[in-house]
Amino acid sequence: MKLTVRGMTGPVVVKLSGIAGGTGLYREEMEAAAASGFRVVALDSSGDRWDDPAPGPLTWDGFAAEVEAAIASTGEGRAILWGTSFGCLLALAAAVRHPERVRGLLLCHPPDPLYRPRRYVRLLEWAEGRARPDLVARLLFSAGFLSLTSWEGLAPKLWVRVPSLLSASVEAATPAATVRRKLDLLFRDDPGVPSVPVEIIAGSWDLVAPLAGARCVARRCSSARITVIGFSGHAGAYSRPLAYRRAFLGALSRLSC
Repeated sequence: MKLTVRGMTGPVVVKLSGIAGGTGLYREEMEAAAASGFRVVALDSSGDRWDDPAPGPLTWDGFAAEVEAAIASTGEGRAILWGTSFGCLLALAAAVRHPERVRGLLLCHPPDPLYRPRRYVRLLEWAEGRARPDLVARLLFSAGFLSLTSWEGLAPKLWVRVPSLLSASVEAATPAATVRRKLDLLFRDDPGVPSVPVEIIAGSWDLVAPLAGARCVARRCSSARITVIGFSGHAGAYSRPLAYRRAFLGALSRLSC
């Protein structure tokens, strides 16, 4: 795994990334959190980057162990886990397995781990039967993700961030095998439900991780509070950055109390 730290003092926050692209995609929001008094530890778990291949099969237990190690590396007893998209599921898995290490969770655009559309599962099964299953699964994921987020390109504030987002994605170059295994976990394995404070940020028009799914996650996490950003999709951090910044800074402040 790879750790990058922003901020020298303050409550520790561990940032967890989505299926592909690494934590470099969230540089802007992590810097804003550090400037607001948080010590942000960006965790690129094993397999997230081309130069850090996974040592074995990716599992919730393995991800949780790396999150626990990231917290331990700070010298602090506990941390807030801040996940985006698939990273929310890593946060859930870590909080279930190491609750003593977790102050709370900030879940941004969380997919519902119990929502498993049959069409997606069938596509994954089809990819697994191809000659190069990892590559096919990666291509299917990219095509699906881009089709569900393309409408957000109408937001001018997203345009100016595209070069830096592309640069971060290219730098990480998440291996196709990692993407396939994460999709397998997403559609076939439940990370679990923790008993820690939970804050959720969701987009009202999110087609990748729909608002209905985020509300289902909130109901299963008994102490969850959900903030909905209007006119926002899965890329709300880039298309509506000011509203998103207010939401996540407020959530981090509440979780750190």
